[in-house]
Amino acid sequence: METTFKVRNLNNDDISNVMNIQKQDYSNDLQEDRNVFIQILNVFSEGVFGVFDGDNLAGYLFSHPYLLNQVKPLNSQLYLTGEENCLYLHDMAISPDYRGMGLAKRLFERFLFTSEKIGFESQRLVAVQNSAEFWGRFGFRQNDFVNASGYANGYYMQRLNANL
Repeated sequence: METTFKVRNLNNDDISNVMNIQKQDYSNDLQEDRNVFIQILNVFSEGVFGVFDGDNLAGYLFSHPYLLNQVKPLNSQLYLTGEENCLYLHDMAISPDYRGMGLAKRLFERFLFTSEKIGFESQRLVAVQNSAEFWGRFGFRQNDFVNASGYANGYYMQRLNANL
């Protein structure tokens, strides 16, 4: 039987599963506290979604509005001021059991839809754990003028809607 995956917005009941995937995917120095995820979900729920295999969370993506050329520090709270001018891809992770199935692309497409729906012309992220090449396939380019040193050899990357 073929698996049918569904993408939907996450809610507070999903956070424990988010934390389990984060623990599998990230080194200890890049893991964030559950309260960071809950706060992003509460502040900008339209930018927080997961891909599901039935009731099982296979992957997630957390995003939120942020300022161009700014890096949100790890484990920091999110405060929206109304001055935000890009959509920041805060975190995306796929459970090891579901890698190679195109789920990252499905989450990323939803992220782009959200960005365009709210009128942002660009997206930003910090690539960690040697993922810059992966993000390059989605149109992101490294910006060496922004310091992402708080992310264990992370690279600040940017993307304009015209990239796809």
